[in-house]
Amino acid sequence: MPRLSEEVREEVEPPCLHLPGESTFLDRHLYGRPELADRADLFRRYFEAEAERDDLAELEGLEVGWLLRHLNDTAPLSEPLPYRFRGVEYRVRVMLGLCDDYQGDRFGKFGQPFTLRIYLTEDCGLPATMFEIADFNFMSAGLPYYAGYVYGSMQDATCFVSGIQSDIAQRYAYLFLGGRGPTWVREGDRRPIRDAADVAERFRLHVPALRRTFQRWWVDALLAGIATWARAVGLTAVAIHQFELDEAEASDRSNVVHRIYRHLPTKLAGTRLLVTTECSAYRYHVVALEELLRHLGPRYQVGAP
Repeated sequence: MPRLSEEVREEVEPPCLHLPGESTFLDRHLYGRPELADRADLFRRYFEAEAERDDLAELEGLEVGWLLRHLNDTAPLSEPLPYRFRGVEYRVRVMLGLCDDYQGDRFGKFGQPFTLRIYLTEDCGLPATMFEIADFNFMSAGLPYYAGYVYGSMQDATCFVSGIQSDIAQRYAYLFLGGRGPTWVREGDRRPIRDAADVAERFRLHVPALRRTFQRWWVDALLAGIATWARAVGLTAVAIHQFELDEAEASDRSNVVHRIYRHLPTKLAGTRLLVTTECSAYRYHVVALEELLRHLGPRYQVGAP
């Protein structure tokens, strides 16, 4: 197991939870699952590869969307769980499996992996194509109004969150604010480069509604999706991964990684926890579900209207 620095050790010394099994984590949850046997070779070649997915797809003579969908869709998707945030309707669906954002020490390799996919509905009044064009990671599972995803692992009654992401939120400025130059977009199974000004002009009339509906509040809107799922399955706590930030992430407080994994925990009362395996050590900020619900407040309502 890698040694922790004195600074990290001081931060995370007790409590500590030891959960062995990291060395066989991918075999149990991906490579060795009978229902995924037809993709086992694909997973072994590419799931942990650091190369760009576009380059790998070209090497195989595939469209990048085909490759990413096969790496992302590793378990059945649940029926939708409805909720509302700031009066806007959402649906959250869970996949009890890994997605392509599994990343080295930025994913706790223990427990049962999960991926939450979160969607708005047609009632948001925005065109479905606005969400599709932003789905850079092909995480929509073929469903419209895809807004973002959350991934991590479950252990006992705690949801250990390693990632909170939204392509449409994080690529908002590139796609919709009329920047100059090229930008990547999703078109079917491809990620071609288009002129950013042309993309912005195409959706110009809808940008204010997207900002009011989702863009300003997207992190808390996805947290509400976690809360909805946690309540439905009986989880009692949410743990936010405190992985090491790189120099740029740590120094720029406006960086989305800093805002989520460092600033957000300061808003949520909780406790530190160190999870160790036979291979690694993972730090978390653990928050009771009741504390998350307090943070969301009256902006959040579970269930359909």
